Amino acid sequence: MSSTEQLSYIKERFNSVMEAIESLEAEEVSLEELDQLLSVLDDIETKCREVNQPE
Repeated sequence: MSSTEQLSYIKERFNSVMEAIESLEAEEVSLEELDQLLSVLDDIETKCREVNQPE
């Protein structure tokens, strides 16, 4: 996967997470949902680090 493709993937994942966060109701969100979102954000961070490493 090229760097451009990887960046597009990261942007798509990030946008999906942002949409999910925006749709949450603060009074109804569970700890499991928050943990899932944090896990996805961790995955995105890891992918960003991989993309930024020189080859």
